[in-house]
Amino acid sequence: MTQDDLNETARQAALDRLSIDQFADTALDDIARTAADMFQAPIAFVSLVDGDRQRFKSAVGSDLSQTPRGWAFCDHAIRRAGEVMVVEDATLDPRFVDNPLVTGDPHVRFYAGAPLVTSSGHAIGTVCVLDVRPRQAPTEQLETLRFLAQQVVSTLEKRGG
Repeated sequence: MTQDDLNETARQAALDRLSIDQFADTALDDIARTAADMFQAPIAFVSLVDGDRQRFKSAVGSDLSQTPRGWAFCDHAIRRAGEVMVVEDATLDPRFVDNPLVTGDPHVRFYAGAPLVTSSGHAIGTVCVLDVRPRQAPTEQLETLRFLAQQVVSTLEKRGG
């Protein structure tokens, strides 16, 4: 077993310990709405990267409940747990240019995602905002997105153990 496999196993175990399906997500809905409003973005998610999929615990501006992990911008974001990942124009980023979320509905162009890092140090998902037009994000907004991600983790850890 490689170090990456061990890290992924530990990350998945940290997510599983939170028992995220056992509580209502009103608080997370408020956080997603705040992120969307702050960025004036049409779409925001609280996403959880789980095995082979990305699940949305909260969604603003989208009816998606999950995507394959291979499509997930957030899968890239959790790999750098200490940073907010920003993609200003997904059509110009080689990681995403052929992504079905870019080439098809919802036609993502902009993405900003702050990793949800548990108290044990595992990135389990993100608070993210998406837009259908390319754009930049001011540092202040990115710092607030990081703070919102911390609030999600705090909420999940208080409820899920």
